[in-house]
Amino acid sequence: MDRFLMWRAVIDSYRFTFGNIGLLIKISLVWVIVSYAAAFAGTYGLIPAAPVGDWINTAISRALPDAVGLIAISAVAVVWHRANLLEERPAVPFATPFRKRVWKYLVASVVLAGLSYLIFALSSLFILGLVGAGWTFTALIVAVFALIYLVFIRLSLLYPAIAIQSATVTLKRSWRLTKGNAFRLLAGMIIGVLPFSLAAKQLADWSDRLLAAGNLGPGVASGLFGHALIFFCVALITTFLSESYRDLVPEVRDSIFEQE
Repeated sequence: MDRFLMWRAVIDSYRFTFGNIGLLIKISLVWVIVSYAAAFAGTYGLIPAAPVGDWINTAISRALPDAVGLIAISAVAVVWHRANLLEERPAVPFATPFRKRVWKYLVASVVLAGLSYLIFALSSLFILGLVGAGWTFTALIVAVFALIYLVFIRLSLLYPAIAIQSATVTLKRSWRLTKGNAFRLLAGMIIGVLPFSLAAKQLADWSDRLLAAGNLGPGVASGLFGHALIFFCVALITTFLSESYRDLVPEVRDSIFEQE
């Protein structure tokens, strides 16, 4: 088992992200605007409402903003992984989703997140039926959530591998390579992204209050800035996963040593 150097990965993540902020703006600016526009339209009823009973169109109108957001995040994440691990710069002025690797990245994200949500929901119902509501239920739910997230962390090396189109890291190998380092990976991800994710949440709350009060200009501006911070968080998480991949995958780490 190789010990993951968590603090070094966090520092390198900040250094790379802030050092390439111009590239991040270039590849994500279009997606910040598009994803915010979709979220705004879905939240404030600009997407036409489906007739009562038309559950298919209702589901589509509600899912459209989320789908746009997922595509945007996947496109930016793949470009950012490749910039970090391969020193590749995109030929077009934004992160294009028209790549097979982007859709593989998106599918992997949806499948793992969907399975995690399903397991959490079923566990919640089982625990609720077993102990009822109360502090015991809350404590057990938190424990289940933490366990599911740790499992997700153990499988997270798959994401950089998909982005750089490497077939050497599978779910099974990611599980093996992260053995003994799950808590360090989790801690590093939280430390790296928490301040900016809290700021993004605060800006979203301000935007909602301003828009509810009829202050359209300030509301949209704070909402857009909050959305930009979300993509900054995506860049930080993506960089941290790339640094984890570089540190924990032997052939990648050895090639770096050889170059040095």
